[in-house]
Amino acid sequence: MERERKYSLQECERRFILASLPLDLPDPVRVLDDYIEGTRLRLRRIESLDGHVLQRKLGHKVRPDPLSARVVLHTSMYLEAVEYAALATLPSDRLIKLRYAVAKNVGVDLHEHPREGLIVLEVDLGSETAAEAYDPDFEFERDVTDDDRFTGRELARPIA
Repeated sequence: MERERKYSLQECERRFILASLPLDLPDPVRVLDDYIEGTRLRLRRIESLDGHVLQRKLGHKVRPDPLSARVVLHTSMYLEAVEYAALATLPSDRLIKLRYAVAKNVGVDLHEHPREGLIVLEVDLGSETAAEAYDPDFEFERDVTDDDRFTGRELARPIA
């Protein structure tokens, strides 16, 4: 595990299902995540709503404690268009969502595919203590932080 920590940032996340989009959100970006089959890799493309590519990156997430969904070690590599195109040929499950960046560490995701209409508030709190104490400013239906069905990889799986 020390090898993964050397190049990774620790994220301490909480996730909540919202019944509706909060008012006064900033303009969103579209996030296209391809979870590469058989790996822990995520290929991400972020676009403006008119389709202009803002960012391409390859991510790798590892849980230091496999039984906890709250803490992950995340490594990112920023990609050029040709690198992204080569990796995009790999078999994957795709998740598409609109992301509203509410604050530096707070995002609201409105899912477009394959979970159309699902709204998830995601917060990265930096430490397990802060994550445990976090009380969202938004009205939420339920806390799904510890429910693996609401990780990006699981949400990207085709609906049976």
